[in-house]
Amino acid sequence: TVESLRKIVAQVQAAATQVDSATRDNEVSVQALSQEALRQAAEINTALAHIEEMSEVVQAVAVSAQQAEAAAQQAAQTVEDGDAAMNRTVEGIQAIRATVAETAKKVKHLGESSQRISAVVELIGSFAAQTNMLALNASIEASRAGEEGRGFAVVAAEVRGLARQSADATEEIRKLVASIQAETNEVVATMEAGTQQVVSGTRLVDETRQSLNQITAATAQISRQVKAIAQAATMQTEASRTVTQTMQGVVLIANRTSEEANQVAASFDQLRQVAQALQIEVGQFKVN
Repeated sequence: TVESLRKIVAQVQAAATQVDSATRDNEVSVQALSQEALRQAAEINTALAHIEEMSEVVQAVAVSAQQAEAAAQQAAQTVEDGDAAMNRTVEGIQAIRATVAETAKKVKHLGESSQRISAVVELIGSFAAQTNMLALNASIEASRAGEEGRGFAVVAAEVRGLARQSADATEEIRKLVASIQAETNEVVATMEAGTQQVVSGTRLVDETRQSLNQITAATAQISRQVKAIAQAATMQTEASRTVTQTMQGVVLIANRTSEEANQVAASFDQLRQVAQALQIEVGQFKVN
């Protein structure tokens, strides 16, 4: 009936008006959502740029830490080689010290033997002097005996000559022994001084080795710390890379959300235009 048709037209007008109002409100909300998504994408891009810059810095730190670790390991190896060389030096010095001590002992024995030889020479000299004195007395007694003691006097003279030669030879031997003793004493003194120098050298080498051991310990500690820094920097680089990838994904989602919101806004605009056109058409429709 006409009344039913009038009601339908009224309902259509009301629905078109409601659709127009709803599309206007939703279009504003969707446009705001699109703008917010774009703003978030811009902020995320800015943060992403900072994170990428930080990631590059962390990567550089990781590379530097790895280089420092390699340098520390090389230094530790150098110190270890120096310690090995120092140990060989100590062994050589100790061998020299033992050789010098043994040589000094032998030279000391030589000096003691020279002293015994000197005592024997003194005894021989004493015997020669006594023999010379006895030969002199025998010669005097032979001269008193006259013709009968002439032969004995000749023998006594020869014995006296031999005693004098023995005394002269003994004096030469004594001088040689004295010279040997003096030179032996000088050698012993030199050996003792050399031994003291070797002892001092050994002490200095031991002190140097202790310093090297301290350097080795410090270098090892530095190497461990640098290695820990390198590992931490590497982990931070990986974390930064993961965050970068995540934020890139968020940017893509935000951009996609903005595009979809724009599409929804366009759809609402089209729907609003259709509702407005429907209102116009229904408004022109009159039922008498």
